Amino acid sequence: GGGTLQSYTLNNYSLWEGGKVDLIDTTINGKNPMLAYRLGAELDTLTFNFEIDFYEDGQVLDAKAGPVTLTYRLSGGPEQINTIKKLTFYPDSYRITIDADITVDSSTPEVFLIWSGGLPVTEKNEDDDKYYFEANLLQGGELFSISGSDGESVGQNSPDTRWVAVRTKYFTSAIVAAHQQRRDGATSGHISSTNNDKRPQHSAQIGFDGGSAAADLYLGPLEYDRIADLGAGLEQTMTFGWGPLRPIGKGILWILTNLYEIIPNYGVLLIVFSILVKVVLHPLTRKSYKSTKEMQAIQPLVAELKNKHKGDSQKLNQETMKLYKEHGVNPLGGCLPMLLQMPILFSLFSVFRSTIEFRGAPFVLWITDLSQPDQLFNLPFTIPLLGWSTFNVLPILMGATMIYQQKTMSIQSPSQQKSFMYIMNGFFLIIFYTFPAGLNLYYTCFNALTILQQKYMVPSSPLSSTKPN
Repeated sequence: GGGTLQSYTLNNYSLWEGGKVDLIDTTINGKNPMLAYRLGAELDTLTFNFEIDFYEDGQVLDAKAGPVTLTYRLSGGPEQINTIKKLTFYPDSYRITIDADITVDSSTPEVFLIWSGGLPVTEKNEDDDKYYFEANLLQGGELFSISGSDGESVGQNSPDTRWVAVRTKYFTSAIVAAHQQRRDGATSGHISSTNNDKRPQHSAQIGFDGGSAAADLYLGPLEYDRIADLGAGLEQTMTFGWGPLRPIGKGILWILTNLYEIIPNYGVLLIVFSILVKVVLHPLTRKSYKSTKEMQAIQPLVAELKNKHKGDSQKLNQETMKLYKEHGVNPLGGCLPMLLQMPILFSLFSVFRSTIEFRGAPFVLWITDLSQPDQLFNLPFTIPLLGWSTFNVLPILMGATMIYQQKTMSIQSPSQQKSFMYIMNGFFLIIFYTFPAGLNLYYTCFNALTILQQKYMVPSSPLSSTKPN
Protein backbone atom coordinates (compact mmCIF):
# COMPACT_ATOMS: atom_id res chain seq x y z
CA GLY A 1 0.00 0.00 0.00
CA GLY A 2 0.88 3.68 -0.17
CA GLY A 3 2.61 3.55 -3.54
CA THR A 4 5.94 2.80 -1.84
CA LEU A 5 8.86 0.40 -2.17
CA GLN A 6 8.99 -2.72 -0.02
CA SER A 7 12.57 -3.67 -0.86
CA TYR A 8 15.57 -2.00 -2.48
CA THR A 9 18.50 -4.36 -2.95
CA LEU A 10 22.01 -3.24 -3.95
CA ASN A 11 23.43 -5.98 -6.15
CA ASN A 12 27.02 -4.73 -5.83
CA TYR A 13 27.08 -4.79 -2.02
CA SER A 14 26.85 -7.89 0.16
CA LEU A 15 26.10 -8.44 3.82
CA TRP A 16 28.77 -10.15 5.90
CA GLU A 17 26.39 -12.97 6.86
CA GLY A 18 25.32 -13.51 3.25
CA GLY A 19 22.81 -11.95 0.91
CA LYS A 20 22.71 -8.46 -0.55
CA VAL A 21 22.30 -5.12 1.19
CA ASP A 22 18.64 -4.04 1.30
CA LEU A 23 18.15 -0.39 2.26
CA ILE A 24 14.46 -0.75 3.10
CA ASP A 25 13.77 -2.55 6.35
CA THR A 26 10.04 -2.92 6.94
CA THR A 27 10.66 -3.72 10.62
CA ILE A 28 11.89 -0.18 11.34
CA ASN A 29 10.22 2.09 8.81
CA GLY A 30 7.33 0.33 7.12
CA LYS A 31 7.71 1.27 3.48
CA ASN A 32 9.60 4.15 1.90
CA PRO A 33 9.55 6.72 0.41
CA MET A 34 6.24 7.89 1.87
CA LEU A 35 3.90 10.53 0.50
CA ALA A 36 1.93 12.75 2.86
CA TYR A 37 -0.19 15.87 2.59
CA ARG A 38 -1.51 18.56 4.88
CA LEU A 39 -4.97 20.04 4.51
CA GLY A 40 -5.90 21.04 8.03
CA ALA A 41 -4.34 17.94 9.60
CA GLU A 42 -1.35 16.07 8.20
CA LEU A 43 -2.07 12.63 6.76
CA ASP A 44 0.17 10.08 5.09
CA THR A 45 -0.91 7.80 2.26
CA LEU A 46 0.83 4.69 3.55
CA THR A 47 -2.42 2.80 4.20
CA PHE A 48 -4.03 3.81 0.91
CA ASN A 49 -4.23 1.19 -1.83
CA PHE A 50 -2.78 2.59 -5.05
CA GLU A 51 -3.22 1.12 -8.50
CA ILE A 52 -0.18 0.59 -10.73
CA ASP A 53 -0.47 1.51 -14.39
CA PHE A 54 0.16 -1.15 -17.02
CA TYR A 55 2.04 -3.67 -14.89
CA GLU A 56 0.92 -6.95 -13.40
CA ASP A 57 1.84 -8.32 -9.97
CA GLY A 58 5.20 -10.08 -10.05
CA GLN A 59 6.27 -8.52 -13.34
CA VAL A 60 9.98 -7.70 -13.52
CA LEU A 61 10.97 -4.32 -14.92
CA ASP A 62 14.42 -3.92 -16.44
CA ALA A 63 15.97 -0.45 -16.57
CA LYS A 64 19.23 -1.57 -18.20
CA ALA A 65 18.21 -0.32 -21.62
CA GLY A 66 16.74 2.98 -20.44
CA PRO A 67 14.58 4.71 -17.81
CA VAL A 68 11.54 2.83 -16.51
CA THR A 69 8.64 4.58 -14.77
CA LEU A 70 6.21 3.15 -12.26
CA THR A 71 2.98 5.15 -12.05
CA TYR A 72 0.77 4.82 -8.97
CA ARG A 73 -2.78 6.19 -8.97
CA LEU A 74 -5.30 6.79 -6.22
CA SER A 75 -8.74 8.35 -6.68
CA GLY A 76 -12.04 8.63 -4.87
CA GLY A 77 -12.76 7.85 -1.25
CA PRO A 78 -14.63 9.96 1.29
CA GLU A 79 -12.13 12.83 0.98
CA GLN A 80 -12.11 12.73 -2.83
CA ILE A 81 -8.36 12.28 -2.99
CA ASN A 82 -6.82 12.18 -6.45
CA THR A 83 -3.15 11.27 -6.50
CA ILE A 84 -0.62 10.41 -9.18
CA LYS A 85 2.82 9.31 -8.00
CA LYS A 86 5.58 8.38 -10.45
CA LEU A 87 8.89 6.67 -9.67
CA THR A 88 11.42 6.64 -12.51
CA PHE A 89 14.44 4.32 -12.36
CA TYR A 90 17.59 4.80 -14.46
CA PRO A 91 20.24 2.41 -15.81
CA ASP A 92 23.41 2.09 -13.73
CA SER A 93 22.17 4.65 -11.23
CA TYR A 94 20.98 4.84 -7.64
CA ARG A 95 18.81 7.86 -8.49
CA ILE A 96 15.03 7.59 -8.54
CA THR A 97 12.95 10.52 -9.78
CA ILE A 98 9.76 11.14 -7.81
CA ASP A 99 6.86 13.17 -9.21
CA ALA A 100 3.64 13.44 -7.23
CA ASP A 101 0.42 15.42 -7.62
CA ILE A 102 -2.40 15.48 -5.08
CA THR A 103 -5.78 17.14 -5.04
CA VAL A 104 -8.17 16.73 -2.13
CA ASP A 105 -11.75 17.69 -2.90
CA SER A 106 -10.46 20.00 -5.65
CA SER A 107 -8.00 21.70 -3.26
CA THR A 108 -4.22 21.59 -3.57
CA PRO A 109 -2.65 20.77 -0.21
CA GLU A 110 0.93 20.97 0.98
CA VAL A 111 2.72 17.83 -0.15
CA PHE A 112 5.52 16.05 1.72
CA LEU A 113 8.01 13.43 0.65
CA ILE A 114 9.16 11.48 3.69
CA TRP A 115 11.82 8.94 4.54
CA SER A 116 10.82 7.43 7.85
CA GLY A 117 12.83 5.38 10.35
CA GLY A 118 16.31 5.67 8.89
CA LEU A 119 18.30 2.85 7.30
CA PRO A 120 19.12 -0.65 8.55
CA VAL A 121 22.41 -1.76 10.05
CA THR A 122 24.47 -3.44 7.32
CA GLU A 123 27.88 -4.00 8.92
CA LYS A 124 29.30 -6.77 11.07
CA ASN A 125 30.46 -4.25 13.66
CA GLU A 126 27.04 -2.81 14.47
CA ASP A 127 28.31 -0.27 17.01
CA ASP A 128 30.74 1.16 14.47
CA ASP A 129 27.97 1.38 11.88
CA LYS A 130 25.62 3.12 14.32
CA TYR A 131 28.35 5.63 15.18
CA TYR A 132 27.84 7.16 11.72
CA PHE A 133 24.01 7.20 11.81
CA GLU A 134 22.83 10.74 11.08
CA ALA A 135 20.04 12.82 9.65
CA ASN A 136 21.18 15.75 7.51
CA LEU A 137 19.49 18.76 5.97
CA LEU A 138 20.79 21.50 3.67
CA GLN A 139 18.81 24.65 4.32
CA GLY A 140 19.78 28.14 3.23
CA GLY A 141 23.12 26.77 2.09
CA GLU A 142 23.90 25.58 5.63
CA LEU A 143 24.28 21.93 6.63
CA PHE A 144 22.41 20.75 9.73
CA SER A 145 23.11 17.33 11.24
CA ILE A 146 21.76 15.30 14.13
CA SER A 147 23.09 12.03 15.45
CA GLY A 148 19.90 10.57 16.88
CA SER A 149 19.60 11.73 20.45
CA ASP A 150 16.17 10.96 21.81
CA GLY A 151 13.65 13.50 20.55
CA GLU A 152 16.25 15.62 18.75
CA SER A 153 15.10 17.46 15.63
CA VAL A 154 16.30 20.20 13.34
CA GLY A 155 14.86 22.23 10.49
CA GLN A 156 12.29 24.95 10.03
CA ASN A 157 9.90 26.35 7.47
CA SER A 158 12.19 27.79 4.85
CA PRO A 159 11.84 28.34 1.10
CA ASP A 160 15.44 27.28 0.65
CA THR A 161 15.58 23.63 1.73
CA ARG A 162 17.69 21.87 -0.89
CA TRP A 163 17.62 18.31 0.43
CA VAL A 164 17.09 16.09 3.45
CA ALA A 165 18.92 12.83 4.07
CA VAL A 166 19.59 9.99 6.47
CA ARG A 167 22.83 8.00 6.44
CA THR A 168 24.75 5.11 7.94
CA LYS A 169 28.48 4.45 7.70
CA TYR A 170 28.40 3.52 4.02
CA PHE A 171 24.89 4.25 2.68
CA THR A 172 22.43 7.11 2.44
CA SER A 173 18.88 7.97 1.48
CA ALA A 174 18.50 11.56 0.31
CA ILE A 175 15.48 13.43 -1.04
CA VAL A 176 16.76 16.23 -3.26
CA ALA A 177 14.27 18.90 -4.33
CA ALA A 178 14.20 19.19 -8.11
CA HIS A 179 13.10 22.81 -8.47
CA GLN A 180 12.39 26.06 -6.63
CA GLN A 181 8.95 24.89 -5.58
CA ARG A 182 10.49 23.41 -2.47
CA ARG A 183 9.10 24.89 0.72
CA ASP A 184 10.42 23.48 3.95
CA GLY A 185 12.30 20.56 5.36
CA ALA A 186 12.92 18.89 8.67
CA THR A 187 14.82 15.96 10.11
CA SER A 188 14.35 14.22 13.41
CA GLY A 189 15.99 11.44 15.32
CA HIS A 190 15.34 9.23 18.28
CA ILE A 191 16.69 6.10 19.88
CA SER A 192 13.97 3.52 19.84
CA SER A 193 13.12 1.89 23.14
CA THR A 194 11.34 -0.96 21.37
CA ASN A 195 14.46 -2.63 19.98
CA ASN A 196 17.13 -4.22 22.11
CA ASP A 197 20.06 -2.78 20.16
CA LYS A 198 19.08 0.84 20.85
CA ARG A 199 19.42 1.66 17.18
CA PRO A 200 19.24 5.37 16.29
CA GLN A 201 16.28 5.90 13.98
CA HIS A 202 16.02 9.00 11.82
CA SER A 203 13.30 10.52 9.71
CA ALA A 204 13.54 13.24 7.11
CA GLN A 205 10.91 15.11 5.12
CA ILE A 206 10.76 17.88 2.58
CA GLY A 207 7.61 19.83 1.75
CA PHE A 208 6.20 21.43 -1.38
CA ASP A 209 3.36 23.89 -2.02
CA GLY A 210 0.76 23.74 -4.76
CA GLY A 211 -0.28 20.12 -4.47
CA SER A 212 2.75 18.72 -6.31
CA ALA A 213 6.23 17.51 -5.48
CA ALA A 214 9.24 16.79 -7.67
CA ALA A 215 12.49 15.41 -6.31
CA ASP A 216 15.32 12.97 -6.84
CA LEU A 217 15.69 10.16 -4.34
CA TYR A 218 19.28 8.97 -4.06
CA LEU A 219 19.24 5.58 -2.38
CA GLY A 220 22.62 3.92 -2.43
CA PRO A 221 26.28 3.98 -1.40
CA LEU A 222 28.20 7.02 -0.24
CA GLU A 223 30.36 7.09 -3.36
CA TYR A 224 31.69 10.60 -3.82
CA ASP A 225 31.46 10.81 -7.60
CA ARG A 226 27.90 9.50 -7.71
CA ILE A 227 26.45 11.87 -5.14
CA ALA A 228 28.51 14.83 -6.38
CA ASP A 229 27.02 14.30 -9.85
CA LEU A 230 23.60 15.17 -8.42
CA GLY A 231 24.83 18.76 -8.20
CA ALA A 232 23.07 19.44 -4.91
CA GLY A 233 25.96 19.46 -2.44
CA LEU A 234 25.01 16.08 -1.00
CA GLU A 235 28.71 15.22 -0.77
CA GLN A 236 28.82 17.45 2.32
CA THR A 237 27.44 14.50 4.29
CA MET A 238 30.57 12.43 3.64
CA THR A 239 33.18 11.92 6.35
CA PHE A 240 36.33 13.77 5.27
CA GLY A 241 37.28 15.24 8.61
CA TRP A 242 36.52 18.50 10.32
CA GLY A 243 36.44 21.92 8.62
CA PRO A 244 39.83 22.74 7.04
CA LEU A 245 40.67 19.03 6.78
CA ARG A 246 37.85 18.31 4.31
CA PRO A 247 39.73 19.48 1.16
CA ILE A 248 42.69 17.31 2.19
CA GLY A 249 40.38 14.32 2.71
CA LYS A 250 38.78 14.84 -0.69
CA GLY A 251 42.20 14.98 -2.30
CA ILE A 252 43.25 11.75 -0.58
CA LEU A 253 40.11 9.95 -1.79
CA TRP A 254 40.64 11.28 -5.33
CA ILE A 255 44.20 9.95 -5.36
CA LEU A 256 43.09 6.55 -4.03
CA THR A 257 40.28 6.05 -6.54
CA ASN A 258 42.47 7.10 -9.45
CA LEU A 259 45.39 4.92 -8.37
CA TYR A 260 42.96 2.01 -8.18
CA GLU A 261 42.62 2.21 -11.97
CA ILE A 262 46.33 1.31 -12.12
CA ILE A 263 46.61 -0.91 -9.02
CA PRO A 264 43.33 -2.85 -8.74
CA ASN A 265 43.95 -4.12 -5.21
CA TYR A 266 43.34 -1.70 -2.37
CA GLY A 267 45.72 -3.55 -0.04
CA VAL A 268 48.65 -3.17 -2.43
CA LEU A 269 47.48 0.35 -3.18
CA LEU A 270 47.63 1.29 0.52
CA ILE A 271 51.24 0.11 0.69
CA VAL A 272 52.12 2.18 -2.38
CA PHE A 273 50.18 5.13 -0.98
CA SER A 274 52.08 4.97 2.32
CA ILE A 275 55.33 5.17 0.34
CA LEU A 276 54.03 8.19 -1.60
CA VAL A 277 52.99 9.96 1.60
CA LYS A 278 56.41 9.26 3.11
CA VAL A 279 58.13 10.71 0.06
CA VAL A 280 55.97 13.85 0.19
CA LEU A 281 56.54 14.32 3.92
CA HIS A 282 60.24 13.40 3.85
CA PRO A 283 61.61 16.98 3.76
CA LEU A 284 59.57 17.90 6.84
CA THR A 285 60.45 14.68 8.63
CA ARG A 286 64.16 15.02 7.85
CA LYS A 287 64.17 18.57 9.14
CA SER A 288 62.42 17.49 12.33
CA TYR A 289 64.88 14.65 13.01
CA LYS A 290 67.84 16.89 12.25
CA SER A 291 66.62 19.53 14.67
CA THR A 292 65.98 16.92 17.36
CA LYS A 293 69.52 15.54 17.05
CA GLU A 294 70.97 19.04 17.22
CA MET A 295 69.01 19.69 20.41
CA GLN A 296 70.29 16.43 21.88
CA ALA A 297 73.87 17.39 21.02
CA ILE A 298 73.81 20.62 23.03
CA GLN A 299 72.01 19.18 26.06
CA PRO A 300 75.29 18.92 28.04
CA LEU A 301 75.82 22.66 27.45
CA VAL A 302 72.24 23.38 28.52
CA ALA A 303 72.83 21.35 31.69
CA GLU A 304 75.93 23.42 32.46
CA LEU A 305 73.90 26.62 32.11
CA LYS A 306 71.26 25.26 34.48
CA ASN A 307 73.88 24.56 37.12
CA LYS A 308 75.60 27.90 36.55
CA HIS A 309 72.43 30.02 36.77
CA LYS A 310 70.49 27.98 39.29
CA GLY A 311 67.90 30.19 40.95
CA ASP A 312 68.02 32.90 38.26
CA SER A 313 65.45 31.82 35.70
CA GLN A 314 65.60 35.07 33.73
CA LYS A 315 69.37 34.83 33.25
CA LEU A 316 69.05 31.12 32.44
CA ASN A 317 66.51 31.82 29.70
CA GLN A 318 68.69 34.56 28.20
CA GLU A 319 71.80 32.38 28.16
CA THR A 320 69.89 29.37 26.83
CA MET A 321 68.48 31.36 23.91
CA LYS A 322 71.97 32.75 23.27
CA LEU A 323 73.31 29.19 23.18
CA TYR A 324 70.61 28.16 20.70
CA LYS A 325 71.50 31.10 18.49
CA GLU A 326 75.24 30.41 18.60
CA HIS A 327 74.72 26.81 17.51
CA GLY A 328 71.96 27.58 14.99
CA VAL A 329 69.43 25.46 16.85
CA ASN A 330 65.70 26.17 16.81
CA PRO A 331 64.02 24.78 19.96
CA LEU A 332 60.78 24.40 18.02
CA GLY A 333 62.47 22.95 14.97
CA GLY A 334 61.64 19.39 15.95
CA CYS A 335 57.97 20.13 16.62
CA LEU A 336 56.86 22.41 13.79
CA PRO A 337 57.60 20.01 10.90
CA MET A 338 55.69 17.26 12.71
CA LEU A 339 52.76 19.60 13.40
CA LEU A 340 52.59 20.48 9.72
CA GLN A 341 52.11 16.77 8.97
CA MET A 342 49.22 16.33 11.39
CA PRO A 343 46.41 17.62 9.09
CA ILE A 344 47.39 15.03 6.49
CA LEU A 345 47.56 12.22 9.05
CA PHE A 346 44.19 13.17 10.58
CA SER A 347 42.60 13.31 7.12
CA LEU A 348 44.04 9.90 6.27
CA PHE A 349 42.48 8.52 9.45
CA SER A 350 39.01 9.90 8.60
CA VAL A 351 39.04 8.73 4.97
CA PHE A 352 40.51 5.27 5.56
CA ARG A 353 38.13 4.54 8.41
CA SER A 354 34.91 5.24 6.51
CA THR A 355 35.50 5.05 2.75
CA ILE A 356 33.14 2.59 1.07
CA GLU A 357 35.83 1.69 -1.47
CA PHE A 358 37.44 -0.53 1.18
CA ARG A 359 34.17 -2.31 2.00
CA GLY A 360 34.51 -5.95 0.93
CA ALA A 361 37.90 -5.25 -0.67
CA PRO A 362 40.31 -8.20 -0.15
CA PHE A 363 44.08 -8.02 0.27
CA VAL A 364 45.95 -11.31 0.83
CA LEU A 365 45.59 -14.49 2.87
CA TRP A 366 43.28 -13.96 5.85
CA ILE A 367 42.63 -10.27 5.06
CA THR A 368 39.45 -10.58 3.01
CA ASP A 369 37.80 -7.24 3.84
CA LEU A 370 39.80 -4.07 4.42
CA SER A 371 36.81 -2.39 6.06
CA GLN A 372 36.76 -4.99 8.87
CA PRO A 373 39.35 -6.01 11.49
CA ASP A 374 41.73 -8.65 10.09
CA GLN A 375 40.52 -11.50 12.28
CA LEU A 376 42.92 -14.49 12.01
CA PHE A 377 41.03 -16.75 14.40
CA ASN A 378 38.56 -16.65 17.29
CA LEU A 379 39.92 -16.74 20.82
CA PRO A 380 38.54 -19.45 23.12
CA PHE A 381 37.66 -16.70 25.60
CA THR A 382 36.80 -13.01 25.76
CA ILE A 383 39.42 -10.68 27.21
CA PRO A 384 37.91 -8.94 30.26
CA LEU A 385 37.29 -5.19 30.08
CA LEU A 386 38.45 -4.98 26.46
CA GLY A 387 35.81 -7.38 25.11
CA TRP A 388 38.18 -8.84 22.51
CA SER A 389 37.29 -12.33 21.33
CA THR A 390 39.34 -12.49 18.11
CA PHE A 391 43.05 -12.45 17.31
CA ASN A 392 43.73 -9.54 14.94
CA VAL A 393 47.22 -9.43 13.44
CA LEU A 394 47.64 -5.99 11.88
CA PRO A 395 46.97 -3.86 14.99
CA ILE A 396 49.55 -5.95 16.87
CA LEU A 397 52.09 -5.39 14.08
CA MET A 398 51.24 -1.69 14.11
CA GLY A 399 51.74 -1.55 17.88
CA ALA A 400 55.08 -3.35 17.55
CA THR A 401 56.31 -0.87 14.94
CA MET A 402 55.25 2.03 17.17
CA ILE A 403 57.14 0.61 20.15
CA TYR A 404 60.28 -0.11 18.09
CA GLN A 405 60.09 3.33 16.50
CA GLN A 406 59.77 4.96 19.91
CA LYS A 407 62.67 2.90 21.25
CA THR A 408 65.00 4.11 18.51
CA MET A 409 63.92 7.73 18.92
CA SER A 410 64.08 8.00 22.71
CA ILE A 411 67.49 6.51 23.54
CA GLN A 412 68.56 9.77 25.18
CA SER A 413 65.16 10.73 26.57
CA PRO A 414 64.45 10.78 30.31
CA SER A 415 63.13 7.49 31.67
CA GLN A 416 59.89 9.16 32.79
CA GLN A 417 59.25 10.38 29.24
CA LYS A 418 60.04 6.93 27.85
CA SER A 419 57.53 5.31 30.20
CA PHE A 420 54.84 7.77 29.15
CA MET A 421 55.45 7.10 25.46
CA TYR A 422 55.24 3.33 25.95
CA ILE A 423 51.94 3.79 27.77
CA MET A 424 50.67 5.88 24.86
CA ASN A 425 51.73 3.18 22.40
CA GLY A 426 49.76 0.62 24.39
CA PHE A 427 46.78 2.95 24.40
CA PHE A 428 46.92 3.26 20.60
CA LEU A 429 47.08 -0.52 20.28
CA ILE A 430 43.88 -0.83 22.31
CA ILE A 431 42.12 1.86 20.25
CA PHE A 432 43.18 0.46 16.88
CA TYR A 433 42.59 -3.21 17.70
CA THR A 434 39.01 -3.19 16.40
CA PHE A 435 39.59 -0.67 13.61
CA PRO A 436 39.39 -1.66 9.92
CA ALA A 437 42.25 -3.66 8.45
CA GLY A 438 42.87 -1.01 5.80
CA LEU A 439 43.59 1.62 8.43
CA ASN A 440 45.93 -0.68 10.37
CA LEU A 441 47.68 -1.82 7.18
CA TYR A 442 48.41 1.75 6.19
CA TYR A 443 49.77 2.81 9.59
CA THR A 444 51.84 -0.38 9.93
CA CYS A 445 53.50 0.34 6.57
CA PHE A 446 53.88 4.03 7.45
CA ASN A 447 55.59 3.17 10.76
CA ALA A 448 57.88 0.62 9.09
CA LEU A 449 58.93 3.23 6.54
CA THR A 450 59.55 5.70 9.36
CA ILE A 451 61.90 3.19 11.01
CA LEU A 452 63.82 2.76 7.75
CA GLN A 453 63.88 6.52 7.34
CA GLN A 454 65.37 6.97 10.80
CA LYS A 455 68.01 4.34 10.16
CA TYR A 456 69.16 5.18 6.66
CA MET A 457 68.05 8.68 5.67
CA VAL A 458 68.52 10.87 8.73
CA PRO A 459 71.91 12.55 9.23
CA SER A 460 73.89 10.58 11.80
CA SER A 461 76.01 13.55 12.86
CA PRO A 462 73.83 15.97 14.80
CA LEU A 463 76.53 18.66 14.94
CA SER A 464 77.30 18.69 11.23
CA SER A 465 75.03 21.64 10.60
CA THR A 466 75.73 23.69 13.73
CA LYS A 467 77.44 27.04 13.49
CA PRO A 468 80.81 27.68 15.13
CA ASN A 469 80.77 29.44 18.48
